[in-house]
Amino acid sequence: MTHIPLANAVTADLLEEFGSPLFVVNESVLRQTFRDFSRTFSTPEFPSHVAFSYKTNYLPAVCAILRNEGAWAEVVSGPEYRLARRLGHSPGEIVFNGPWKTRDELETALAEGACIVLDGLDEFSTVESLVGGFKQPARLGIRIAFNGGKTDWSRFGFAHGDATHILERIAKNPALDLHMLHSHCGTNVGDPGVYSGAAAGLVELAKLAAALHLAPAFIDLGGGFPSGVNLTPYARAITKTLRPLTHLFDTTPALLLEPGRSLVSLAMQLVCTVVAVKDIPGRGRAIILNGGRNLLPPACREGPGTLSVIRVKDVDQPPQSSYAPVAVFGPLCMPEDIINESALLPPLAPGDLVLVHEAGAYTITQSMPFIRPCPGVVLLGPDGPVLIRRAQTDEDLFACDVLPPHLKQS
Repeated sequence: MTHIPLANAVTADLLEEFGSPLFVVNESVLRQTFRDFSRTFSTPEFPSHVAFSYKTNYLPAVCAILRNEGAWAEVVSGPEYRLARRLGHSPGEIVFNGPWKTRDELETALAEGACIVLDGLDEFSTVESLVGGFKQPARLGIRIAFNGGKTDWSRFGFAHGDATHILERIAKNPALDLHMLHSHCGTNVGDPGVYSGAAAGLVELAKLAAALHLAPAFIDLGGGFPSGVNLTPYARAITKTLRPLTHLFDTTPALLLEPGRSLVSLAMQLVCTVVAVKDIPGRGRAIILNGGRNLLPPACREGPGTLSVIRVKDVDQPPQSSYAPVAVFGPLCMPEDIINESALLPPLAPGDLVLVHEAGAYTITQSMPFIRPCPGVVLLGPDGPVLIRRAQTDEDLFACDVLPPHLKQS
């Protein structure tokens, strides 16, 4: 697994200018990760497209970099849809997923030509009531409920029988276009065989679509791919299972994927400062950082994060014999604020720096200003470090609040 190199001096300068803690995005790593992912899933049999999962990290700069590399956008809300449009995505490059979309969101996206992935019968009925006045048939996807992984995802999408019913209704309505068949296996899926199961379900549904003279343009296997691993077995599992589609339609559907974690996790770190060192009876040595679970939510990763350190007062590489298990805590007033129960680290002192690697997935979108405001984000780009999100202030925390007149101090 490759971690982003950050020179001691560069990191110290960044924190002096932008504060600590600080998220740091490496643009070159982000671009290369996208290129590697795209290349892995490009095959002669199936043309492929990659739609970045905005909910994983919707920093506009990150989304813009990936768009520049050729990524489409996979969104699950109106704000994400509008961000994708502001960043220059055409509606045809946007896949609108999610279990709830407002009527206004559905109407706007369909009228503009984005693909709405249907999640249930009620949503389909809403779409049917909207499509009469559109200039072109409404682009629709059907999400198939999946329950073949370690987590039950069956609450999302249609059961097979309901999906068949929806196909029949689409076939009878010229205002509707079956644009894609969709499935999503989960998150951080470690077994490529799970994708084989999902793909097999889509092949069976595609056969039903073909019998109704419907020809989807895309087969969408969603996201859930892990970061920092060889994804070739995943690509092979998917394309092997989808092979019957090459003989089912006049034009073979393209493969669409919606990665999030696998694109951005390794490209971002959280740099924290050691604020205290203490010995805890029955637990041993512990360090407290100025960033914790408020910035590293459970969805960020499974298991403790990989850590490395920069010792400010002693820049020499510490001997391996000095490393020992240390509990790493965040600054929150809650016992659950644990970053790592037993990290193997050298002796540290207040002021030293700890780098939390693989911090690009779900940190920005799920960070919370609990007790302290959220930190800034810096991009290491071709022209050096640049601020892409400023740190929150006290004013930001309370900007939406309104104090009633009778509670104001006179």
